[in-house]
Amino acid sequence: MLPEDKDDIINGVRPVCSEKKIIDTVDNINALFVDRMREMLHICLCMSPVGDTLRIRCRQFPSLVNCMTLDYFSSWPEQALLDVSTQKLAALDDVTEDVRKGLALMCMKIHRSVEVTSEAFFSELRRRVYTTPKSYLDLISLYDKVLAEKRDIFQKNKNRLAIGLKKLKDTNEEIAILSANIKEMTPKLEAKNIELEGALVIVNADKEVAFEKEKVVSGEAELVNVKAMES
Repeated sequence: MLPEDKDDIINGVRPVCSEKKIIDTVDNINALFVDRMREMLHICLCMSPVGDTLRIRCRQFPSLVNCMTLDYFSSWPEQALLDVSTQKLAALDDVTEDVRKGLALMCMKIHRSVEVTSEAFFSELRRRVYTTPKSYLDLISLYDKVLAEKRDIFQKNKNRLAIGLKKLKDTNEEIAILSANIKEMTPKLEAKNIELEGALVIVNADKEVAFEKEKVVSGEAELVNVKAMES
């Protein structure tokens, strides 16, 4: 405790000492402060009856039973459940008011149906299943969590689809450009083919002429060789 806190306590309790006609010494002020704290301080412990935790804690700390007042709260009425779910779901984004009201009503009906079923389960099998306000809040929190996960998955799929469509668009544009280039170059290629065919005819004709000249030259070379051998 800080010194200034002690001064505040002393200054606050000193008038009470005067009213009770107690000498306002430091020890008397501290004792009166402790007595008033013991008298007025109340501690509320909220524990769920689900499972063995409550029974174990009561066995470990008997004062929980001997020195405290136990109050088993009854189940919430439907209107209270509906008010809680409406308040909790008020922060949902991108949801219309009708959808928000429907979600709040759905949470309330789910919780109430579980309560009715748990009572039937107890009457038939003598086994208790508890539905506490905490379980109701967990139900709403679970919906928020699942909704956030599904929205994240949807956004990722949306982005992936958008990227795929963009790539398809870019590919189609490139194909269109290549098709236009091919269409533009086709006449030129046909003209080049015609020129190549003409050049090929000339080459073949020159080749035949060269072949004939080669035959003549070969014949003359044989004659020369024969005459050279005779001489």
